[in-house]
Amino acid sequence: CSSDLDSTFGDRKTPPSPDLMEQIISKHRGMTSDLNGADAKLPRRTLVICNTVDRAIAVYNGIRTKLAEDEEVDLLLMHSRFRSTERQRQLGRLEGSPTCSGGQIVIATQVIEAGVDLSSAILWTEIAPLACVVQRLGRLNRRGEFGHRGEAPHGFTPAAIVVGINARDPESKEFKNQDQRQKAKEEAEKRHLPYEKAKCDDAWRILEKLKGDASPAVLEEINEAVDRKS
Repeated sequence: CSSDLDSTFGDRKTPPSPDLMEQIISKHRGMTSDLNGADAKLPRRTLVICNTVDRAIAVYNGIRTKLAEDEEVDLLLMHSRFRSTERQRQLGRLEGSPTCSGGQIVIATQVIEAGVDLSSAILWTEIAPLACVVQRLGRLNRRGEFGHRGEAPHGFTPAAIVVGINARDPESKEFKNQDQRQKAKEEAEKRHLPYEKAKCDDAWRILEKLKGDASPAVLEEINEAVDRKS
């Protein structure tokens, strides 16, 4: 599990970084290449979870424009605004392992956190309250298909990347007076919606202590800590 404070999925005014879209695609291609010849049942899937529908759509469009026209990747978008029939159709595409030679890239919102049983080889997620992040991390190597405790029996190690929110720090020295700081604070709170910025900041601090270890044992400890707080 790694964190990237500088890269973001953008917002309503700012599209996601083209470099970040390239990173997502590049890591996905590397994963499918590493798994070439491995068991076909292994989920060659990259899961990208955004906190809002608008950002999920923006990331989906950003990745779609970067994919080669002849690239056989099943690119799928899932969010709460889909009608029931559309949602069922999308869920059908998530069943089992991706069949496209280039695997599957799923862009989703919180709808993927509960009630959807899928496993991914790579997970990208925006920062969120710790309980949400832990639930999202549970969609990575969900059944231990890629091995445990750093083992890589298939030549690939699952990866999780936590991405920051595009918001300026209200305590930054760039703001010269209290009015500017208050305005920046309100803007930062708005950009962290539907979550509280304070809870997202708490999650960052705890994730930094993991030092890259998002193993089931560590996540279980975090879950217990979350339960004690609630």
